[in-house]
Amino acid sequence: MLDEAALKRIDPVDLHVGAMLRALRRAKGMGKSELGRGVGVSYQQVQKYELGHNRLSAGMLFRISQALDVEIAEFFSGLERKEINQPSILSRFVVAPDAVKFMKAALALTGATRDQLFQLCIVLAEDK
Repeated sequence: MLDEAALKRIDPVDLHVGAMLRALRRAKGMGKSELGRGVGVSYQQVQKYELGHNRLSAGMLFRISQALDVEIAEFFSGLERKEINQPSILSRFVVAPDAVKFMKAALALTGATRDQLFQLCIVLAEDK
């Protein structure tokens, strides 16, 4: 995973697009290898795109959007004009250690239990 110094070296838009790529790929239940095969790159290259280490060309972004069956605009969803000079909340979360474990655990909860977890997270974040 990336530390704060590494996050600062990567263009925030590239980081956000990579984070959205990872989120969209996972939402479709697709592995890095499967996506890579579908667009003609290795799983390592997909990982580099997801972490923002390598920029996605327009052509590759188009092929990936088709492989995932999503609109290209979805990769930029949630990116605010004011955030262009800093990493988005989503991109900071996706590269955080244990983010995937946290997300899986939260999604395994239902109803009131999940709501309580979210409320606890909000309270704990406010105390910080």
